[in-house]
Amino acid sequence: LAGGTMTGNIVMADDTSIGISDSDERIEFDASGDISFLGCNVGINQTSPAAKLHITGGHLRMDDSYKIEWGGTNVRIDGSHSSDYFRFFTSQQERMRIISSGYVGIGTSTPSKLLHVEGDALVTGMLTAREFHTQFVSASIVYQSGSTQFGDTTDDMHSFTGSLQVSGSTASKESYIIGTNVGIG
Repeated sequence: LAGGTMTGNIVMADDTSIGISDSDERIEFDASGDISFLGCNVGINQTSPAAKLHITGGHLRMDDSYKIEWGGTNVRIDGSHSSDYFRFFTSQQERMRIISSGYVGIGTSTPSKLLHVEGDALVTGMLTAREFHTQFVSASIVYQSGSTQFGDTTDDMHSFTGSLQVSGSTASKESYIIGTNVGIG
């Protein structure tokens, strides 16, 4: 058909293709109903697609619990509208989840705070906390660089259970230690 208008349907036989400009650029239809675009980029609302899939002026919407995978199922992201979460996977293991409250869980699928890390964390920059609380029987505070000021005002009180080890000089500050079984030095 050249220069005219066609009405009706185009029916393609199984395992056939429509050539775009040559046999390497084509649209293929297979027996299972799949459509493949070969040797070309696909544009949605885009006349000059710059990538395999180029969407302009719209969103990509997926049904619940479908995922985007990279080269298989090891690395993927998925989400659920009905359960209201967004998840990140590596090595087929969930690594991070964002839930409806905005809470982010790393190493947990049920974060209970804005950032909930299950396991060890390493901060190479400054970590600032307005308050420090621990619910564990033992805790370690290690200063490797920067300020070692801890309890530098009279209203700054901290309680410890277990053992407390202090090393270095305390000559520049007054120290008050109340309790038993305390070793200094």
